[in-house]
Amino acid sequence: MNSLAFFFELKLEQDRLLNNTIKINNFVIFFIFLVFIYCKLINFLHYFQFFIQIIIKFENILGGKMKYCKILYALFFIISLLNINIAIAGSAGRNYSLETMNIVNMPTAGSIPLKSQFFELYFSQNSCLNIKLLDAPFRNFYFGLSEGATNFFGNGNITFQKYPGLIANYRILNEGKYYPAIGIGINTQGKGNYNESKDEFDFISPGVYLAVSKSFLWSLGYFGLHIGTNYSFEPASSNRRFNLYFGIEQSLTDKTSINLEYDVNTPENPDFVFNKALLNLALRYSIDNNITIDLNFLDLFKTKNAVMRYLKIEGTINIF
Repeated sequence: MNSLAFFFELKLEQDRLLNNTIKINNFVIFFIFLVFIYCKLINFLHYFQFFIQIIIKFENILGGKMKYCKILYALFFIISLLNINIAIAGSAGRNYSLETMNIVNMPTAGSIPLKSQFFELYFSQNSCLNIKLLDAPFRNFYFGLSEGATNFFGNGNITFQKYPGLIANYRILNEGKYYPAIGIGINTQGKGNYNESKDEFDFISPGVYLAVSKSFLWSLGYFGLHIGTNYSFEPASSNRRFNLYFGIEQSLTDKTSINLEYDVNTPENPDFVFNKALLNLALRYSIDNNITIDLNFLDLFKTKNAVMRYLKIEGTINIF
């Protein structure tokens, strides 16, 4: 399918779902243009029109209340012109081919394949967009950066986080039959809206952490157990303290999994009150074994007055 035909097909799908035209502010147009030129110059991406299928399958989620659906169509249209060669591995279900990197919000001891790269996009309330890219130059080690912005789509002022998030992880022990995998790392990327006055996110970053992960295979499929401790640099120094978290994941089918995470959240819950912790849930699905989509729910106990929902897309890409 040539680019012109794809554009008209895209326009028909857009009209069916949104019943209006794409309106992109000047900053987004400029940003997309820069991405287009950069990708053309280094020529590392490959055609991935299947992203449109993702939007169609999540029509009820993206088409109704979230403002960024129009921008996603525009981005995927631009990317589809780039002759992109993406090898994406799913991480949900019994037939997973990529290790779980996060239980829901907190890190695991999972890693990415040697010499490969990992991407993550997530979209949440107030037109919040976050992009993460990781690289694994050595076995059991990866590092990368992330960047987020609030009110990224629409006509309002965009608020970028003060500094890019830093992510690095080294797995000091690989999982064995009778013992778990152990990883240490740092992740300074929070979730949700970025508050400039407090210099922190709605859900603070993990900071430095140690994670322990063990997987099991039983009659109901794949089961994973994760435990970790972390120390975040995001809260005010008077509120900083070591934190504990743990979680489980259970495959439901070959392509779907459910993850449940309990984060004690000691900076805001110093007395370890059970229902003042963060209870988080993720519903995960690998589409055609090519890409993993998460629908995440943070803070089911509503300690922050409301449950935050966000959509995450992740996978591996071969750039270098």
